[in-house]
Order: sequence, then C-alpha cells, then structure tokens
Amino acid sequence: MTLLEKVNLLPNMIESGRISEKKGLDFLCTELIKNPLYFLGKRVEEDELSEIILSILSSKKSIFSTFNKEKKCSFFEYFKAFIYFKFLSVKRNFIKSNYNKKSILLASELYREDENKYNEYCLKNSVFEPCTIQNYDKP
Repeated sequence: MTLLEKVNLLPNMIESGRISEKKGLDFLCTELIKNPLYFLGKRVEEDELSEIILSILSSKKSIFSTFNKEKKCSFFEYFKAFIYFKFLSVKRNFIKSNYNKKSILLASELYREDENKYNEYCLKNSVFEPCTIQNYDKP
C-alpha cells in the first residue's frame, strides 16, 4: 500500500474507530518529517518544519474533523493544501520576527552613529581654557 493510499484511508479508519485521531495525527506528522518534499513540493528548513508540526498538533480543531468528504478532493490533497498554508503562515512569522530583530539592530546602530557625531561636534566646538593654579601666600 502506498503512502497516498494510507493517508486517504485515515479519515475512514478514524470514523470507524479502528484508530484514534491522535494516532492519525502522529502518522501524518511522522510522514511529514520523513518526507516533507512529498507533501510540500519543496525542501523546508528544520525550524520551519518543526513549527508546522507544532501548529498542526496544537490546533484547536483536528484536521480530520474539518475535512469534508462530500467535496471532490481526496484527504491527501486536503492535507497537502492544509500543510502548504501552515507553511506560508510559518514563513510569514519568521519573516516578521527577523524584520523586527533587524530593525532593532539598525535603530541601535543609527543611535550609536548619531551619538558619535554629537560627541565629535561637542569636542570640535568646545573651548578649553586651562586653569592655572596659583600659590597664594598664607597670611
């Protein structure tokens, strides 16, 4: 039996009570880890893959309960689309977090440059008159 057939049988097996939803999710996540290229159609970094799996496991609604059998797509195609949109969400979140980190670093670097320019300006424009200490005779 191919992986495609196994994935397509999962909703029926869960509905009939042969396996639990948790076992079905475990199977899907295991297969996704083994072969992300098969499900996503592209190579994925480990961080992104782990975020996708975490998102699947922590979602409030099970993927099996949201799957509608009356529609004309197989569960495998539904799962591929579900995973792809999870991938896009994870990618967007990574981009946002990297953007925020870079903008903070850039702001601190610009602040340091401004501070250095200010210090140079103060040093150039300051007038320094040495103070001479005079010995006064004590009365």
